[in-house]
Amino acid sequence: MPTAEAKPVNRAALRGKIVMPAGAQVYDALMGQIEPELMRANLDRLDAPYKGESASDRKARYRKYSKAFAAYKKAFAAWSLNLKKAVQTYKHAVFKASERISLREEEQKMQELEEQINNI
Repeated sequence: MPTAEAKPVNRAALRGKIVMPAGAQVYDALMGQIEPELMRANLDRLDAPYKGESASDRKARYRKYSKAFAAYKKAFAAWSLNLKKAVQTYKHAVFKASERISLREEEQKMQELEEQINNI
């Protein structure tokens, strides 16, 4: 199952727009691991390979699809949670970096002021 693991930040990518995957991409990535027949590209021709199947076989196939959608729901919830955690981790790292930069700038200004006071 794909996860939204925290990865090193590509600073060049951040200069532009951060692009989130489209819902369809997320759906296909998750469903492709659960039941490839239910990926978007296959939906239009889903019944074609099963022409002539018995009613009981069709019912069994639909039960299998129902289970696949239940598994997808769980996988999507896990993916969403992982994404949220990754975003929170990144946000925390950005705040910490900002604090370090601000502290450095403040220390530099204080040194400059001290030097000016000492030179009076």
